[in-house]
Parts: sequence; structure tokens; C-alpha cells
Amino acid sequence: MNLTETRWGKPFFDVWARRLTWFGVKGFPLIFSFSVISAIILGWFAYNNTYEYDLKDMMTGEDESFRVFHEFLDIFGPDDDIIVALPIKEFGLEAIQDAFKVKETIKGIPGIEGILDLSMAAGIKTPEDIEYLFQRPRLLQRKLDTIAQSRTIRGYLLGSDEKAQTIVIRTVSLSAKEKQELVRKIRAALENSMGYSKVHLGGYPVFAERYVHQMIRGNSIFLTLSTLGALGLSLLMFRSLSLTLAVGLVISIPVIWTNGLFSAMGYKISLFSTLLTPTLLFVGLSLAVQFIARFRLALVRNLPKDSQGVEICLTEAIAEALPPCFLCNLTAIVGFSSQIFSSMSGVRAFGIFSSLGAALAFFSGFILLPGFCFRMTSSLNFGQTSDAFERRIGRILARCILPPRKIFIGAVIFTGTIGWGIAYLHIGSNPLDAFPADDTVLVDHRFIDQHFYLGARQISLVLRSRGRNFDKIKPIQKMIRLRDSIASDTEVVSVICPTTILSDVQTQLSGRPDDNPQSDTDIDHVLRLASRNAPKLLSAFLNPPFFDRARISIGLKCSDAPGVARAAKRLELLANEVGGDDFSASATGRMLLSALVENKSVAMEIDSFSTAWIGILLIIGVGFRTIRAIFIAFIANFFPLVMAIGTMGWVGQSLDPATAMVPCLCLGIIVDDTIYIFQQIHIEESKGHGPWRCRAILMLRLGWALMSAALIPLLGMSILCFSDFGPIRQFGMYSVLAMFYGIFFDLFLTPALLAITRPDNYTKVS
Repeated sequence: MNLTETRWGKPFFDVWARRLTWFGVKGFPLIFSFSVISAIILGWFAYNNTYEYDLKDMMTGEDESFRVFHEFLDIFGPDDDIIVALPIKEFGLEAIQDAFKVKETIKGIPGIEGILDLSMAAGIKTPEDIEYLFQRPRLLQRKLDTIAQSRTIRGYLLGSDEKAQTIVIRTVSLSAKEKQELVRKIRAALENSMGYSKVHLGGYPVFAERYVHQMIRGNSIFLTLSTLGALGLSLLMFRSLSLTLAVGLVISIPVIWTNGLFSAMGYKISLFSTLLTPTLLFVGLSLAVQFIARFRLALVRNLPKDSQGVEICLTEAIAEALPPCFLCNLTAIVGFSSQIFSSMSGVRAFGIFSSLGAALAFFSGFILLPGFCFRMTSSLNFGQTSDAFERRIGRILARCILPPRKIFIGAVIFTGTIGWGIAYLHIGSNPLDAFPADDTVLVDHRFIDQHFYLGARQISLVLRSRGRNFDKIKPIQKMIRLRDSIASDTEVVSVICPTTILSDVQTQLSGRPDDNPQSDTDIDHVLRLASRNAPKLLSAFLNPPFFDRARISIGLKCSDAPGVARAAKRLELLANEVGGDDFSASATGRMLLSALVENKSVAMEIDSFSTAWIGILLIIGVGFRTIRAIFIAFIANFFPLVMAIGTMGWVGQSLDPATAMVPCLCLGIIVDDTIYIFQQIHIEESKGHGPWRCRAILMLRLGWALMSAALIPLLGMSILCFSDFGPIRQFGMYSVLAMFYGIFFDLFLTPALLAITRPDNYTKVS
């Protein structure tokens, strides 16, 4: 069909159809050789890329938060301690021996700066000290009583029920990768020494190590399965192994190019970048399906006898597929590129390289794929009956006709009912939900949570004075009031601050329970004693000898990111109010930063979706040059996304970084069918056909292509639903829902809206 008969009819596409045919026929050997060589080179870069999780790189827009955090690290050291928890049969010398054994087992591992445990609290430094206490039961009992009565130790190193103990491992400043390796070394050493069932590991580094392991494992397994599933469905649709393998190669080359360039330019693998591969595979598959559908039609229509006839069919197929595929690819690029303006480098990198990858997929789909099709035509058995399968699908879809107004009313009611779930949507999630219930991280977390007041997330308040001030009674008394006020907050489960340590030492000196220093002299005496007996513990909360900074460690009940950010802001305001002229306060900590990253990520996804949505509608409006196209595209593609998000609300799924990416990524996929339907129905309308006949011809000619383009990514995403890694499972599940709703509305609502808004108001078959 000559493109000049349609609104798409620009000589531009006819000229490029002939040029692309030449590239596919004459220039294919050179282009294919270049593609393979470059894929091998860039594939080497992609293969050698590593995972890196740097919060500062992820959120460069929060400079003040990171300035405070790095000041905190410089003064007090890393806040992401590794926790080793052990059960206790009876609190006594045996528990202290176990703590000492753990310390002796791991103290030689590089990367460990210090260890806080019950043996340190009991003053034990050598095995001879244990023997000394064993021979003096009264001294041992006094030490045990002191430990049990200490407000610093109880709930921190000793369980509240005295049935468990912790060994807190402080590390030197390490990269994320080095800290994950340290966790693995500690786990291996303790399992060999203490036994697997007796040791429970906790803390942020343990969570991060498991999270990275599960993410890489989940991506490697389930992305491979989803790709194989998509290619399997392609084999069913194309009914040709050689064509399916050719399509697999054509869509894989731009993925390799993109990931290789990603690595070569210095970007590291992250949660965001792992979505590049499936996204680009599905973009490439959609383009391949649309081209092959039109190539099949051209072959059946012309029945070529020689290579010149096949070349004519190839030109016709490219000329017919190029305009809508170009527009679809452009909308995908606009959708992806909307994330380039993110202040989060991981999201920004995804926007850059997904846009680049979509352009490369278009190049591969319209140069490499035509070259393969031209050379495989004789072995693919195209003929008069080769399109029976496609026509059978087309007839089924063509007969599924309902009155357009009833379809529209039903869609509005259906969308309104399911979309009402957005009112119940919760933003933010518990990071531990990423793991299955029987995962070792969750088992260990439940054990630690049962015996200790650590909270779901820990944050810190850094208190600053203008000079040496935290060795004076006035700011210390204010800090005591602040500690009590924080402890009374309903979201707080634990508070450890310098005054807790000072009160413990003062109690030992005076013999009075819960005693506090009363003068500068008391403070000076207590600080000297604490510096001599527990210097590492004291330096974790004060900065002797300057005494111009102090730290309060707070355990929170809430685990979701918005709740953590709100609690941190509230406690920071409280601390500044109590401190007055004596000190100011800032909330910080690695877990607070991770919450800010999550909040920022969700907000950026919402902004990106809005930008992409506006850009895609503008492209459709310019491409079809009608307000009618913008209106129909908005309704037909907005409804499925509303229903997908509404479903999240009804089932209690929170909106987190993984699920927030569903609308952005799925929009670029489900809008494709809308564009193909617009283009084909417009062609039929220009011939004078009525709305029913337009839809029937559309489904007969391209119904199978529309179904294939939708089912291939839907099947690929559905395999992700079986992952035991929460973010991958949730992303796959709600992507499948969004695409299912999208294909349903595209097949029925879009033609219905085109019929309702048709200017000549045809209502009968012409």
C-alpha cells in the first residue's frame, strides 16, 4: 500500500523504506559483522561490571543530608554495626565465655575496628581472666549484677529477658562491596566455630549483603526464564525456529550494546540498571512482531517467485511498519528519557541508557531483522496458507464486538470501582519484605527482635555545641530531659545516649540506683572512669577530648520510609527545642538516608511518569494531528494504569521504588498497541469504511500481531511473579496486571472510542 494514501503519507518514510531495504539486502554482511564484533567487545565490559551500592551516588540532590552523615562518620565511625546474637540458657559465666569465644574467633578478620560484648563489660581480656572469675564466685556475681542493672548494656548487649546476648562489631570505613565480603567472612568463621543454629546475624550490612545476593540471583534466574519464555511464545507465534532464533539475536544485540556502554562509561550495576535488560528485550520484541506481521502479509499478498520479489515485499513491509513503529519507539524514548532529569544518579543512568537502548533496538529491528528475513524466506514456507493461524486469531477478535457506548460505560464503571483502591494505597514498605518468611535474614531478625529493643530502623541524632560543652552539667541535664522526651515518643522503642553511660557509671560510684551526675565535678569524674573502663563504647557516643559533639542512637518501631523520615524530622525538632542555646541537633544515619533515597525514588518515579505521559500524548497529537487522538490515547492508556495502582491499594501492596516503576515502564509498552490501532483504523476510515468494518479489518490483518506484541512481554513478566525476591516479584506481578488491563482496553475500548468520536458518526457496517 502506498503511504501517500494516508495521513502518514510522507515521502520521508517511502524513501527510508527503500534505504533500509538496501541496508538489509546489500549491506547486511558488513553491518551484521560490525554488530557482532561490537557486541563481543561491549559484552566483555558488561560481563566484568560489578554491583555497587553507594547511597551518595544514588541521591546527589540531598547534599546537606550527606554532609551531616559524613561529619557523623568522621567523628563516631560507621553506624552500620554488624550484630552477632547468641541464645543464653542462663545468664552467667558460660554466656560471658561464649561472648569471649566469638570475639576471639573474629577479631583477626581484616576490617573490624572494635567489638562490644559482655566479656568487655565484665573486664575480661584474656582466658586467664575467665578462670580468675570462675574461682571467685562473689566477684563474678557482683559483675553479673552490675551488667544486668546497666541501662546501657541491658537491651543492647544483654537481652531484656536475659535469654540472649549480642556481640556488636564495629567496622572501619569500607566500601559496600568490602563490607558484604566482611559479612560473609564473619558468618563463615562463626558457623565453623559456634555452629550454624546458634549464631544469628543482624544489622544493616547483613541485610545489604543478603539483599544484593538475592537481587543478583533473582535477576539472573528469573530474567533468563522470562527471556526464554518470551522467545518460546515467539516460536509459537512465528512457527519457525530459525526466525525465532534470528529475532532472539536481533533483540539481544542492542541489549548487549547498552549494558556494555553502561559499564564502559563507569556505571555500576544497581537495582535500577537491572531493569534495562527486560525492558529493552520487550521493546525489541514488540518492534520485531510488528515488522514480521507486515512482512508475512506482504509475502502472502505478492507470493514472490524470486529474490527481487522478496525485496519488493521487504520494502512494502518496512514502509507499512516504519511509521507506527517509529512513533511507538519515540514514545518509549520519551517515557524513558523523562527520568534523565532525576537527581538520583541510578534513576538518571537508567533513563539515559534505556532511551539509548530503545533507539538501538529500533536500529536493529529495521536493519538486521529485514536482512535475516530476506535470507530466510525460502526456508520459512510462506505461501497462500501460511497465514491461516493469524487469520484464525483475527476472526476470533473481529467477532468480539459489543456496542461502543456500552463498552465505554462498562470501562468507566470497572475502572472507577478498581481505581478506588488508590485511596487505600500506602507509600513506603518494610525492606525485610523483600525476603521470604524462612530466609535466614528474617529468622535472625525475629530472634534479635524478640530479645532486644533495637527497633525496625535505627537513626541517630548528632548534637553540636559551639565549643567544649558536653563535659558540663547543664547540657548533660538537658540531654537527660531530651532522652526522656524521646523515650516517651510512641514511635520510639529504644534510646541510647551518653547520659545513659554516665548514669551507669555514677550508679556504680554512688551505689544508688538510676543515679545521675549532679555537678561538673561528678561529670569530670565519671568521664575519666568511663574513658578508662569502656573507651570504645564512650567514643561511639561522645568525642573525647573535645566534647563538642554527642550522639543519641534511637530505635524506631516504623519500618516504612515515609514513617522513618517523619519520625526523624519530629525528633530533630524536639532536640533543637530542648537544646536551646547549648546545642543544636541533626538527624542522620544510614537507615535514615536509605529511607530518604526510597522517598526520593518514589517521588521521582511519579514526576517521571507525569512528564512521560505529557510527552507521549503530545507526540501522538503531533503524529495524528487531532485532539481526538490525544483524548482517546489518554483514556485508553490511563484507565489500565489506574486499575493496576488501584489493585495495589485493594490488596494492601505499598507503593515503593519497585512498584512505582510499573506505570512508567508499562506506559511505553501498552501505548504501542494504541498507536498501531490508530494508524490502521485511520487507513480504513480513509477508504470510507464504517467503524465496525474498520475494526474487523484491523483484527483480521493485525489482530495476531497485536496479541503477540502484548502477550510476549506479559508472559515474560509473569515469570517474575514466581521470584522469592520481593521487589522482582512485585514488579512482575503488577506489570502483568497493567499490561493485561492495557491489552484488554486496547482491543475493545480504543476501537469503541474511535467509533463514538468518529466525525461522520457511522454506526453501521458500510
